Amino acid sequence: MASSLDAAEEKLAITRVRVFNGQHFSEPRTVVIARGIIVETDDDIGATIIDGNGGFLLPGLIDAHIHLKDKSTLQQMAEYGITTGLDMATWPPSKLDPLRGCIGLTDIRSPGLPATCSGSIHSHILPLPQEGFVSSPGDAAQFVQDRITEGADYIKVIADVPGPDQPTLNALVAEAHRHKLLVVAHASSFTPFSMAQEAEADIITHTPTDKALDGESVARMVASKRISVPTLAMMEGLMRGPNFGAVLRLMLRPATFLAIIKAKRNNPHGGGQRYENARDSVKAM
Repeated sequence: MASSLDAAEEKLAITRVRVFNGQHFSEPRTVVIARGIIVETDDDIGATIIDGNGGFLLPGLIDAHIHLKDKSTLQQMAEYGITTGLDMATWPPSKLDPLRGCIGLTDIRSPGLPATCSGSIHSHILPLPQEGFVSSPGDAAQFVQDRITEGADYIKVIADVPGPDQPTLNALVAEAHRHKLLVVAHASSFTPFSMAQEAEADIITHTPTDKALDGESVARMVASKRISVPTLAMMEGLMRGPNFGAVLRLMLRPATFLAIIKAKRNNPHGGGQRYENARDSVKAM
């Protein structure tokens, strides 16, 4: 079912396919799709026939943490059966908007621009525009309103040390919730993770590598029904350390290099960066 098919008009019948219902696979059967909707009938009269050849039919998969490059990202996800991707920040709107609603490719949701502050780690790492900086609680309302105007599906905040302080994170989450928007918080170490919880973010992406979550943190996640998107494969990759080329590029960007050193020095758990901390956090949750 690619872009050449008009889902609103086409009737499709996938024959000889085993359907996964969440627990079991069915015996080979026919699945009919009429006007883009799976219907409760095997009537394939007038339908375009697609031979399932005894294969398996699964619901579309969701990737809960992606970073968009261009349409090639959507094409790659579609090839792996991912029909929805949750983008973790893409800007400007002129880059993001053409990637929405591409027929035959993975559908996306996105926050647009993420919130951080001048002087944060990410303000040095990423080429963030000025409108992405939220310097105080008083800036939160304008930031959220700007993202809504641009069509954001949720709000992304970056919890960092150094980064936005607790009152600013609190204000961003409260303002997003006032507009009925969910908040995704980036937090890859213990203190920012705690700050994201204190701010009452709905979803926390990444998991601490500097210290495993303690019982209090886990109990709070459970009690609040807060969602974790731990990205363990990514965390494991980061703990392997950068290659020579990456180190060289970093040294050519002294502001970023110094920001990372400063963050490590200010991190009370900075000496224990280990993948096992992230893994143990997920196990505990």
